[in-house]
Amino acid sequence: MKLAGRMAVFHLTEDGKSLIKQIVGDSAYEAVTANVGETVSSEVEETDDMGVWLRLYRKPDSRFFLLRWDFILGVELSAEPGKIVGLRG
Repeated sequence: MKLAGRMAVFHLTEDGKSLIKQIVGDSAYEAVTANVGETVSSEVEETDDMGVWLRLYRKPDSRFFLLRWDFILGVELSAEPGKIVGLRG
């Protein structure tokens, strides 16, 4: 499934939670999400064999951050609206 360009919620391992809290806790970074606990939500920039690339906003610009697959337990995506086929009354 293509994740790039989609908003996703990542369910993290204990190491993943610790890593994200360290990164987002740095005062130079603006939080990528208000919910940094069991999950982190962000728009996916790209994926590769190593993991998921997220954009983190660091004053005064933004940086890309690789969240390795090892730190992800699961990914939750919102369902896109279904395509309407046929007549609608």
